[in-house]
Amino acid sequence: MNYGNEEHYVYFADTHGNNHGGVFKASSFLGARPLTKTTTTLHFAGMTHDNDADDIVTITHSNNAYAEVVKTVCAALSRKGGDVKMTTVADDDNALFLDAGNRTPLSDFGGILTGTSIAFDS
Repeated sequence: MNYGNEEHYVYFADTHGNNHGGVFKASSFLGARPLTKTTTTLHFAGMTHDNDADDIVTITHSNNAYAEVVKTVCAALSRKGGDVKMTTVADDDNALFLDAGNRTPLSDFGGILTGTSIAFDS
């Protein structure tokens, strides 16, 4: 898969029945913060700039797993080299977590993830 540059991308599927997902450039990652003991938000630079706000991926996870979530997501964001230019970070519907192609999981991230949702320009 060639995206026309050396950028790495990450994919998140929304698991809350919204039937959509988001693909984000690793370089657009702004940071992460814990909202609760079971919820972490990942902030990316807004793609549309409609509201001049971040795109936010909310990950719901097992209790007190913020550090593990952030380390795992940052590892996916920092992948370099090779032919794989996109990593599926969370796709609960297809049971893919940190998948870099060929359905080869890079981690047991699915064991701590309980859901994802995406809000664009919010």
